[in-house]
Amino acid sequence: GIMGSVYGDGTTTPKRGSGFTVSRDGSNNYTVTFTAAFAAVPIITIQPEGSTTAHSSALTSVTTSGFIVRFDSSPAIDFNFMAIVP
Repeated sequence: GIMGSVYGDGTTTPKRGSGFTVSRDGSNNYTVTFTAAFAAVPIITIQPEGSTTAHSSALTSVTTSGFIVRFDSSPAIDFNFMAIVP
Protein backbone atom coordinates (compact mmCIF):
# COMPACT_ATOMS: atom_id res chain seq x y z
CA GLY A 1 0.00 0.00 0.00
CA ILE A 2 0.85 3.68 -0.11
CA MET A 3 0.44 6.23 2.65
CA GLY A 4 1.07 9.91 2.25
CA SER A 5 0.35 13.46 3.25
CA VAL A 6 -0.57 16.28 0.86
CA TYR A 7 -0.29 20.06 1.23
CA GLY A 8 -3.66 21.76 0.87
CA ASP A 9 -2.21 24.77 -0.95
CA GLY A 10 -1.54 22.73 -4.06
CA THR A 11 2.19 22.17 -3.56
CA THR A 12 3.07 19.37 -5.97
CA THR A 13 5.73 17.85 -3.70
CA PRO A 14 4.25 15.40 -1.18
CA LYS A 15 4.27 16.65 2.41
CA ARG A 16 5.17 13.14 3.63
CA GLY A 17 5.47 9.81 1.88
CA SER A 18 6.62 8.64 -1.51
CA GLY A 19 5.35 6.64 -4.46
CA PHE A 20 2.90 9.31 -5.65
CA THR A 21 2.57 12.76 -7.20
CA VAL A 22 -0.16 15.30 -6.52
CA SER A 23 -1.82 18.23 -8.26
CA ARG A 24 -4.66 20.58 -7.31
CA ASP A 25 -7.07 22.50 -9.51
CA GLY A 26 -8.73 25.75 -8.48
CA SER A 27 -11.80 23.99 -7.08
CA ASN A 28 -10.29 22.02 -4.16
CA ASN A 29 -9.96 18.89 -6.32
CA TYR A 30 -6.72 17.02 -5.65
CA THR A 31 -5.41 14.38 -8.05
CA VAL A 32 -3.05 11.82 -6.51
CA THR A 33 -1.25 9.65 -9.06
CA PHE A 34 0.63 6.56 -7.94
CA THR A 35 4.14 6.09 -9.34
CA ALA A 36 3.39 2.40 -9.87
CA ALA A 37 -0.20 1.32 -10.47
CA PHE A 38 -1.85 -1.21 -8.17
CA ALA A 39 -2.88 -4.63 -9.53
CA ALA A 40 -6.51 -3.89 -8.49
CA VAL A 41 -8.44 -0.76 -7.54
CA PRO A 42 -7.34 0.15 -4.00
CA ILE A 43 -9.39 1.17 -1.00
CA ILE A 44 -8.68 4.82 -0.18
CA THR A 45 -9.04 6.54 3.18
CA ILE A 46 -8.76 10.31 3.59
CA GLN A 47 -8.10 12.25 6.82
CA PRO A 48 -7.92 16.07 6.99
CA GLU A 49 -4.93 17.27 9.02
CA GLY A 50 -4.40 20.13 11.43
CA SER A 51 -7.90 21.58 11.73
CA THR A 52 -10.51 21.73 14.46
CA THR A 53 -13.22 22.46 11.88
CA ALA A 54 -15.22 19.72 10.15
CA HIS A 55 -14.29 19.19 6.50
CA SER A 56 -16.31 17.05 4.13
CA SER A 57 -14.59 15.26 1.28
CA ALA A 58 -15.62 12.96 -1.53
CA LEU A 59 -13.62 10.59 -3.68
CA THR A 60 -14.78 11.48 -7.17
CA SER A 61 -12.57 8.91 -8.94
CA VAL A 62 -10.54 5.88 -7.87
CA THR A 63 -8.51 3.78 -10.32
CA THR A 64 -5.50 1.48 -10.10
CA SER A 65 -3.26 4.46 -10.94
CA GLY A 66 -4.65 7.07 -8.52
CA PHE A 67 -7.61 8.99 -7.19
CA ILE A 68 -9.29 12.39 -7.13
CA VAL A 69 -10.63 13.80 -3.88
CA ARG A 70 -12.70 16.96 -3.50
CA PHE A 71 -12.92 18.96 -0.30
CA ASP A 72 -15.91 21.22 0.28
CA SER A 73 -14.00 23.63 2.49
CA SER A 74 -12.15 26.87 2.32
CA PRO A 75 -9.38 27.54 2.96
CA ALA A 76 -7.77 24.42 1.58
CA ILE A 77 -6.52 21.91 4.13
CA ASP A 78 -3.62 19.46 4.29
CA PHE A 79 -4.72 15.83 4.29
CA ASN A 80 -3.41 12.31 4.79
CA PHE A 81 -4.37 9.27 2.74
CA MET A 82 -3.90 5.53 2.68
CA ALA A 83 -4.32 3.35 -0.40
CA ILE A 84 -4.39 -0.42 0.07
CA VAL A 85 -5.54 -3.48 -1.83
CA PRO A 86 -6.99 -6.12 0.49
